[in-house]
Amino acid sequence: FSPKMGEQFNYIDSSATRFHWDAWYDETTGVRKLVFPDENYAREVMQLFSIGLHELELDGTETRDKFGREIQTYDNVNIMNNARVMTGFTYTARRGNTEELFRATKSRFEPFRIDIDKHDFFPKQSIEDGWIGDRYPLCEDLPKHHFLKIGATYRFRGGSSIP
Repeated sequence: FSPKMGEQFNYIDSSATRFHWDAWYDETTGVRKLVFPDENYAREVMQLFSIGLHELELDGTETRDKFGREIQTYDNVNIMNNARVMTGFTYTARRGNTEELFRATKSRFEPFRIDIDKHDFFPKQSIEDGWIGDRYPLCEDLPKHHFLKIGATYRFRGGSSIP
């Protein structure tokens, strides 16, 4: 993901709720600060770039319920579930071979990395009341060394063989 996009849509350094619950504890007052992931990007994606505000018929008109009201495609629970997907993204360290104003320590050229301590690793519900990632097997459920079987293919997906 692009650092500029993360800054624009406010999901950079958005953390899982549990992270803030653990990290923001004031021992003098015994108060915990509960902060939720930023919902801006999740709302923008759902409203503007994917499903829109209302369900549509094939001809593009809005679907209506039996009382004549428009049927909404998502609610705040759906927004929060999608916001939880976008947690944990943070800047990568600045490389020495790139020019950047003010010699910053963070890179705005490199893709984000995921800080696992800030990422919400719990299951996220999808819009259709299923779960995001359903229908895909877990790595632990695959046969041992399945990637070495006859006919398996290897796709190099990076610019360097060094991670």
